Amino acid sequence: PIKVKLSAMAENAIDKEKERRAKRAANAPPEGWFQLKTNTSVYVTGLPDDCDAEEIKGVFSKCGVIKIDPDQDAPRIKLYQDKTTGAFKGDALVTYLKEPSVQLACTILDGAEFRPNTGTVMGVTEAQFEMKGDYVAKKRGGSKKRKAAILAKQEAALNWGGFDDTKDRKKTTVILKRMFTLDEMFADPQFRTELEEDVTAEARKFGVLDKVKVFTTNPEGAVSVRFKDGDVAGACAAAMRGRWFGGQQIEAVMWDGVTNYAKQGAGESETVAEQEARLDKFGKELEDSEDHEAGAEDPDGEDAMAA
Repeated sequence: PIKVKLSAMAENAIDKEKERRAKRAANAPPEGWFQLKTNTSVYVTGLPDDCDAEEIKGVFSKCGVIKIDPDQDAPRIKLYQDKTTGAFKGDALVTYLKEPSVQLACTILDGAEFRPNTGTVMGVTEAQFEMKGDYVAKKRGGSKKRKAAILAKQEAALNWGGFDDTKDRKKTTVILKRMFTLDEMFADPQFRTELEEDVTAEARKFGVLDKVKVFTTNPEGAVSVRFKDGDVAGACAAAMRGRWFGGQQIEAVMWDGVTNYAKQGAGESETVAEQEARLDKFGKELEDSEDHEAGAEDPDGEDAMAA
């Protein structure tokens, strides 16, 4: 077979992808266990023997709205019991209404005391599930109107202002522009990851962070930073506005709720194939530019030495 010589950039990207896949395989759950595509449950250990679902709800509601079982009209909290004695084992499964609450609970409550000053330290992890035999869909009773009313009540509860509140993200999302150039983005396979880590570290100084996203093809070098709280987002925008980063002065604004920064830089009618072709051409231009610079002489008349 004909061997195609890859550029150093492509070989580096392939090596990193192999490392990522190996790490994912190493962290895979045991055989027979699986993770839901959208998981809204946490597994809790270290609970005191005398606690109940209501007390657990009070603690875990700090991180989001707990889902209501429409059949029982009660919070979806499962207390695990010893199969022999029937006594509470100190483990529980708590199911939230929205997925972001899982990460928040794992961050805030894992290693925290269930009851202050009692030494009852909890372990909180993302739940994994075991398939036992063939799956059989459970038939659920209750009227559709009753279930719809319960769901509407839970959705209304999302106005608590935490991570589950996605109704007005423009109040909690900051857009930072001039954070990078396209040349920088595509010259180094690790640039996006490193930039995201730098922005995340800086943003956390202002308050609890939800998500940082780097729009890799945006010609304005845009990065979005979403917080839990609107006041924190406003403080971040005010502090970052006018700062210098990578030789450019940052423009920091609150998201207008309309602009799609992932789409900018590509024509509105551009297909996925056309965008990939444009990026491939841009990458080829960068490689050609690097080859030209490698053969260039130093301005002082000496050959440049690789760092």
